[in-house]
Amino acid sequence: MKTFYLASMIVVVLVFNFCGCTSPQSDQLTQKQKEQVKSELQTVLDSFCVKWVALDEEAVLKFYSTDMVRVGKNKQLDFQAEKKIWDGVKDFSSAKIDPIHVDIIALSKNCAISTWVGNTEYLAKSGDTLKLKNQVYTNVFQKINGQWKIIYEHYSAFN
Repeated sequence: MKTFYLASMIVVVLVFNFCGCTSPQSDQLTQKQKEQVKSELQTVLDSFCVKWVALDEEAVLKFYSTDMVRVGKNKQLDFQAEKKIWDGVKDFSSAKIDPIHVDIIALSKNCAISTWVGNTEYLAKSGDTLKLKNQVYTNVFQKINGQWKIIYEHYSAFN
């Protein structure tokens, strides 16, 4: 799984380096600026996880840009498709998440990458349990109108 994680991170960094999401060489972030971006984004991720566990579809979707792209399971989805995925949470009564690894890389004052590796468990209203192990999310966040939004998400699971 570490190999996949590293490969995902390298691809995302290269893509966004060439797409203009990073600062020019002369405008690199200081360590203090990197820590500020990481702190801001950690707060956002903590809030996102609280909303995720609460199965609060409306609140979770506010973390996504309406121009976002999600890639995973051999398909690419847009914001409307992401909404349909979250519409399915109505069948669940509770959720638990167990983060194993979380990392944030600041690319600029307005762009950062986060990775989340962990397990989730959902309890359906029918009483059935859905356990997803070894999930990997790589998200690219961009600060839009002063708020960090997910503009790109890559999802994989290794059950």
